[in-house]
Order: sequence, then C-alpha cells, then structure tokens
Amino acid sequence: MKSLKIFLLCFVFLAPLIFFSLSSAEIKVLLKNGNSIIAEDCRDAGSKLICERMGGTFEIDKKDVLNLREVTIQLQETSEGREQSTEEGSKGNKEEKEKTAADIKEKEKTETEKRLDQINQRKLELRTEREKLIKDREQLQEDIKKEGVIRSNEKLDALTKRDIELKNRIDKFNEEANKLDNEEKKIIEGLKK
Repeated sequence: MKSLKIFLLCFVFLAPLIFFSLSSAEIKVLLKNGNSIIAEDCRDAGSKLICERMGGTFEIDKKDVLNLREVTIQLQETSEGREQSTEEGSKGNKEEKEKTAADIKEKEKTETEKRLDQINQRKLELRTEREKLIKDREQLQEDIKKEGVIRSNEKLDALTKRDIELKNRIDKFNEEANKLDNEEKKIIEGLKK
C-alpha cells in the first residue's frame, strides 16, 4: 500500500513533466545538398551516422553531412488542435534576417531617393545651361546675319569655330540630359517593382 502511494505521488508530480513537456532536445542534421533532417538521436557508425526518429531509424553517409547541431523543438497548439513542431531560435533568425533585409531595403530606398534628388538638382542646373545655349545660338545667328557676305577668311574661321564650339556644347548638354532622363526612368521603374 505504501509503495502504491509513493507510485501515485510520483506519477502525479512527474507525469505532467513527462507527458506535457512543451520542448525537447533534438538534433538537426544539415546536409550538403541544402536539406535538413530533425532526429531524436544520432550515433556514429564508422562512415555513417545512424539517426533515430519517431518513424524509425535511418542511416546517412558522413560525407553527405555538412553540420550537426542540437536544437530545441517546441510543440505548439495549432488552431485545429494538432501539435506542430517548430525549431526554437529559427523564428529569431527569421526575424533578424527580415530586419536586416528591411534595413538594406530602407538604405537602398534612401540612396535611391538621394540619387533622384541629385538628378532633379542637376536638371534644374541644366535648365539654366539650356537657356544660355539658346541665347548663344541666337547671338551667333545674329552675328552671321550682321556680317552678311563674309570676305575675310579670318572672320569665316572665327564664326565657324564659334559654331563648332556651340554644337559641341549642345551635344554634351543633350547627352547628359538623356543620361539623366534614362537613369531617372530606371530608378522609378525599380521603385514600382
């Protein structure tokens, strides 16, 4: 009778610890092919690992194993009442990766916004340059009209030189303006994705 009482007391106090444990130590076997297996226990057997799982025993060649580590598996109650296992710590790693990815995305967004601001600032500067180029072209055309018939090679050479310089400046202006427009379009398209 006394042993029955001791058994019942032990059962009452230890049963919840045994049957209702929310976590247990497991071994995660990381394979070189990228897959992973959770086993209850693994032991060394020469060139192989023999691992045990609830479904039985299986063997893995050691050459296929990248890493072994002990993990804690927590059992969670799902909405359907079944138990589902999740790796403890993986949630933290996932959140950390998501935070890092979010930080990187935010940094890229900030850099993108800075670049857009720089492009817009440069476009404002180009507007004044455009106005100056237009005025220089009009002045050159006026000077050519004033000359009428050019009889001196020196005047012809001087006007030709001014014309070539002006065309070069206009070409550089157009090239830079087109590059800025294309870059701005690419950035805006990238932001839409």
